[in-house]
Amino acid sequence: MNHRIAGQSSPQTRGRELARQGQELWRELSTVRLAAAELMNRHRDLPCVQAYRYAAGLSQDQAAARYNEVAEHQTTLGGTTINSWERGPEERARADPHPHSPAC
Repeated sequence: MNHRIAGQSSPQTRGRELARQGQELWRELSTVRLAAAELMNRHRDLPCVQAYRYAAGLSQDQAAARYNEVAEHQTTLGGTTINSWERGPEERARADPHPHSPAC
């Protein structure tokens, strides 16, 4: 089965398709961890933080809100921080105001 995303017209289109695949894998495999791992197997360029978010069915803003809840609101991250965490390490090192992004 070919898991490439054909006809990508924008990052948003790719994101929607990856989110769809992540949710489908979650339903099939019953855990976010397994779904994220399979999504990363299918899309080798997909960062693990992003794969977990897609498998959990969260937008960047929802992921930030969840992070803030778990951290008991010691921080006020937004979706833009999640976006920077999902970029490659070189790009993130240049632009990330929160250098301690979660590791997978």
